[in-house]
Amino acid sequence: VNVDLAAVQERVDQHPRIEASLIIPTFGQSSDANTTDEPRIAMVYVGEPVDHEELRAWISPTLGAIACPTVIRRVDTLTRTLTGKVDRQATAASAGLGIGTSRKEGAA
Repeated sequence: VNVDLAAVQERVDQHPRIEASLIIPTFGQSSDANTTDEPRIAMVYVGEPVDHEELRAWISPTLGAIACPTVIRRVDTLTRTLTGKVDRQATAASAGLGIGTSRKEGAA
């Protein structure tokens, strides 16, 4: 199943309690004890606390439940490059996530 991560990020960024977010593919990371090597959508965000159920209710009507992040990490700031863009790798690492588009790349 393909999920448009840019569409997920756009929808997440519209949430009233989320200031900024980064949506990344990751492997072997889960919010529960059932950690597997399956692909997952992870979200790193700046803003007020948001739980999985609230986020699912926000995303599902427009993008479907499959687009809901299964891993959510709240941080104080998204790491940026010298040019001001979000540094995806550094932000993921600061949130304790492996980043990648394949099992090998996402392994921590």
